[in-house]
Amino acid sequence: MRPNGILVFAPCAFNLGETSRMVEIAKAVQTNFSAHKAFDIHFIPDSGEFECLKKVKPAVVVTGSYVTIPVTCRVLHIPLVWVVQSTWLPDFFRHGAGMTDHVRPALLKAIADWLVMRFINFWIKYGFLDPVNRAANHFVTLEALGQERDSIRAGSRRHRAGF
Repeated sequence: MRPNGILVFAPCAFNLGETSRMVEIAKAVQTNFSAHKAFDIHFIPDSGEFECLKKVKPAVVVTGSYVTIPVTCRVLHIPLVWVVQSTWLPDFFRHGAGMTDHVRPALLKAIADWLVMRFINFWIKYGFLDPVNRAANHFVTLEALGQERDSIRAGSRRHRAGF
C-alpha cells in the first residue's frame, strides 16, 4: 500500500544537532506502523527548497531552525511542524536561560530570571517572528497579485476570442 502523503524534513544542514533531531524523528516515523503507512519520507537540500517543495507538494514539512522554511511553507500553503531544541522551551528561559545560575541572593536571581525572560520574549516576537511573518506576508501578497494579474489576462484573452 502506498503512503497517502509526503513528509518532508528540512533541517538546517550545517547544524548537526538539528540534523540529528530530524533524522531521529524520521526514524521514529519509519518504525511506527501507522505513520509509515501514511507518509513517504523525503529530506530536502539546503538550496532550492522553494522549487523542491512546489514540485514535491508535501503533506507537511518538518524543520528546526531553518528560518526560510516557515516563509516558504506559508507562501506555498504547506503545513509546518517546527521542532525546537529544549533550550527554546519556556521553562529554560523562566529560570534565567543558563545566564543567572550563579546569581545570589535568591531575590536577585528571581529578578534577573524575570528580566531574561522578558528580553527573550521581546527578541523572539520583534527580532524573529515579526520579521519572518512580514516576509511571509510580503510573498503571499505578491503571489496573490500575480494570480490576480494572471486571472485578468486570462479573462482578457477569453473576451478577445469571443467567449
